Amino acid sequence: MRAFDRVIFVIFMLFYGTFTVFQFLSVNVFEGDFASQENSYQMFLYIIVYLILCLGIAAHLSSIQGQDKLLYFVMAYAAYYIISTLVYTFAMGYGSIKYMGTGVIMSSVSPFAFILFYFMGKENSIPPNVFLGFFLLLTFCEACCMVKFISFTSQYSNWIVVAQYYTLFLLLPLMLCYRNEILVGAIFLLFGLLTAYSAKRGAFLSLGAAIFMFYLFKSYLKSKDILIIVVYPLVMITVVVFAMVYFVDFSYVMSRMDTIGEDRGSGRLDIYFFVWDAIKNSNIFELIFGRGGYDGARNVTLQIGVYGAHNDYLGLILDVGFIGLGLAVGIIVCLLNRFISLIRESSYVVPAFAVSLALFAILSNISTIFLGNFTTIPIWIFWGWIVGSMNSVYPGTILGNRMLK
Repeated sequence: MRAFDRVIFVIFMLFYGTFTVFQFLSVNVFEGDFASQENSYQMFLYIIVYLILCLGIAAHLSSIQGQDKLLYFVMAYAAYYIISTLVYTFAMGYGSIKYMGTGVIMSSVSPFAFILFYFMGKENSIPPNVFLGFFLLLTFCEACCMVKFISFTSQYSNWIVVAQYYTLFLLLPLMLCYRNEILVGAIFLLFGLLTAYSAKRGAFLSLGAAIFMFYLFKSYLKSKDILIIVVYPLVMITVVVFAMVYFVDFSYVMSRMDTIGEDRGSGRLDIYFFVWDAIKNSNIFELIFGRGGYDGARNVTLQIGVYGAHNDYLGLILDVGFIGLGLAVGIIVCLLNRFISLIRESSYVVPAFAVSLALFAILSNISTIFLGNFTTIPIWIFWGWIVGSMNSVYPGTILGNRMLK
C-alpha cells in the first residue's frame, strides 16, 4: 500500500503542478466557471487530478473503520455535497454531463484531497522531505509564472488575488522546515509583494495574521529567541513597505484603505445582506437541505451580478442547508481539537497549523475555503497529512522528526 501511495502521490503532484502552470500561464483564456471553458487542456487536467484523488481514496476504503473523527466529518461533508448537487441537477432537468461533472468535482475536490493525504500521513507513505520537496517545486513553478502573469493583468485583478492566496496555501507545508525560517520568510515576502501590487485589503489582513501567528508560535517553541520574535517579522514588514513605496503606486494602496467604509468591503456587505434576505425567505425544506448543492448560492447571488456569497457559512446554508453547515462546523471543531493536541505535545508543526487556522478564520468569512476550489487544495492537503500523521502507528512520522534540521 505504501508503494502504491507513493506512485499516486507523484502522479497527483505532477498533474496538479501542471494544472498550476496552465492556470496562470493561460489566464487570458481562462475566465469564468469551469463548465464554460473553451480550454480543453484545463478541463482535462481538472478531471485527471480528480480521478487520481478518487483512485487513491478507493485503495484505502478497506481501512476506513476506526479512524479520526475529523476524517468522518470530511467524508460526510463531501458525500452530502455530491448527493445534493446530483439530486438538484436531475430534479431541475440539467442533464448535461459537463454541468453535473462541474458540480461534483468542485464540491468535493478539496475534501477528497484531505482524505487521500490523511491516509498517506497515517501510513507514513511519503517521507517528510519528499512531501516538502514537491511543494517547493510547486511554489517555484508558480513564482516563474508570475512574470508573464503580472505583465498582462491589471493591478486590481482577481487573478492577482488567486496567486496571492495560492502562494500562502503552498507556504503551509514549507513552514514545517523546523530551522529554516529564512525559506519561510522568503515566501512570505513573495506573498507580501503580490499583496502590495494588488492592494487587496483582505490579502493584507491575511498576510498580517500569517506572520503574527507563525512567529508567535515559533517563539513559543523557541523561547527567548530574539531572531525569531523580532528580527524576521521586522525585516519582512520593512521589505513589503519598501516595495509599496518605491515600486507600487503607494497613493493607490492608501486610497484602498481609506475607502473601506465607502465601498462596504468591496461590496461584500451588500452581498451578505442580500444573501441573508434570501435565507430568511427560504422555506423549511431549503433551510434544512439547501437550494441545490454546488450552485445554490451562485444561483442566488447571480441575481445581483455576483458569483458566490463570498462567505462560507452563508454560502453553505444556501447550497446544502443547515445539515451541510452542521457538518462544516464539525470539521472546524475537530481541527481545533487537533490543534490543541499539537500544542500540548509542543510539536514543531504548531506554527504552520496556527497559520492555517488563522487563514481559515479570515478567508472563510470574506471568501471561500469550504466551497470547492482548486486553489484551496494545498490547505486541505496540509490538514489531511498532519492529522493522518498524528494517528500514525508507524515510527518516524512527521511528528517524530524535525524536517531540515
